[in-house]
Amino acid sequence: AVVSTQSTGGTEVEKAHSSLYGCIVANDSNNNEVEHYVEKPETFVSNTINCGIYILGIGVLDHIKNLIQELQNRATSDSDSLGLERNILTKFAATKRLFVYRHHGFWSAVKTPGTAVFSSQFYLSRQRSLNPEVLAS
Repeated sequence: AVVSTQSTGGTEVEKAHSSLYGCIVANDSNNNEVEHYVEKPETFVSNTINCGIYILGIGVLDHIKNLIQELQNRATSDSDSLGLERNILTKFAATKRLFVYRHHGFWSAVKTPGTAVFSSQFYLSRQRSLNPEVLAS
């Protein structure tokens, strides 16, 4: 069987803000293996958070298919739903098949159309001052 590995982007935030995101505890060696992943923890876990950027192997589709079948077989309530962070990333972290790419540059949470506009505007403004040659004229 082929063991599928997945990756997520991670960035550092202030401790006070970390519980608003999925928190990553990763091995600081060269491989950056995720040892533990918790979505929006109630207590401090780590200030390395999930950026919401994923590199997923094709094998994750089989995993999702199996999870959907499990949820359908349980048929306990309409509140049962499949979540990437809750059902997939935690499982891959527990089985040592999740790795983090640590991002140290610009990052902004984009959860609403308004934050998407703000983030784009901020990024373009930053590029205009730092790297104007990369912007179209």
